[in-house]
Amino acid sequence: MATLFVGTSGFRYPAWKPGFYPARLPAHQFLKHYAERLNCVEINYTFRKLEVPEVITADFVYYRLRKPEYSEEDVDALAVRARELLAAGRDLYLMFKHEETPAGALNAELVLKKAGDSNC
Repeated sequence: MATLFVGTSGFRYPAWKPGFYPARLPAHQFLKHYAERLNCVEINYTFRKLEVPEVITADFVYYRLRKPEYSEEDVDALAVRARELLAAGRDLYLMFKHEETPAGALNAELVLKKAGDSNC
């Protein structure tokens, strides 16, 4: 069965408080909290020069999502595409760009939820 992995490029951003991390969470607990909400994190610079938004390899698809903002419609479309790829038996990695706000992490969390919801 195919697996959906969703996360962001990095996780240790104090500016994500209080939108993603609790306001009083110490930095040394960021990864633990992140892992409770998302199931993947991209190590920064892994695909730094990758210019195409969707990479299909033999066994998995990798999305490097770098728009400054994603609308609710964008997130819904990503969830639909995720379900299509998973149904085709491909593992899928969706990595949102981190920003100075928690928007990427929150969008990643929404995609995880919506990809499992057949009504989106």
